[in-house]
Amino acid sequence: MTPSATPPRVPSPFLVFRHPPDHPLDPDVCKLLARVFVDEGFANAENVGEAFDPAVLASRGVAWIARAAHSAPALGVVLLVEPGNRFRQVATEGELEVHLLAVDPAHRRTGVATALLRECVADANRRRARALVLSTQPTMRSAHALYEKLGFIRNAARDWTRGDQAYRVFELAIACENDARN
Repeated sequence: MTPSATPPRVPSPFLVFRHPPDHPLDPDVCKLLARVFVDEGFANAENVGEAFDPAVLASRGVAWIARAAHSAPALGVVLLVEPGNRFRQVATEGELEVHLLAVDPAHRRTGVATALLRECVADANRRRARALVLSTQPTMRSAHALYEKLGFIRNAARDWTRGDQAYRVFELAIACENDARN
């Protein structure tokens, strides 16, 4: 992995909020996740009941949520998982793992996903993580393009499967300012 430069932030028509871990997520966030992942064929409807339960989602870690205003419906969400969390898939010590990036279809290509991922990068930097990692399905081509645009690099050596579902792994090295981890 090589360090990457993060493009400058630009003003956006939405706000990104940090939702602390272990506080159940709002039902609209859970509905957004189910709508995106089930309706677009990335998850089975039978599996989303428990998987997208507000308390279960919150137990994964910090959620970053994009909204047009504080009390407006969620436009997008992403979760940031610690390597010791039972939901982690590929993160090892010193890495944070991105889970369940989802954007309402009506708000795609407006910068929501980019803003959410930039918050993950900033959070990883604050926590002095050495990398962000994520798993994605091979059919999520638009997401792959976004990850690569933001500096994530595909690492096929870390790809994995669950049952008959394959997952591709992407990584982003975090270049912490005033790095004193060595």
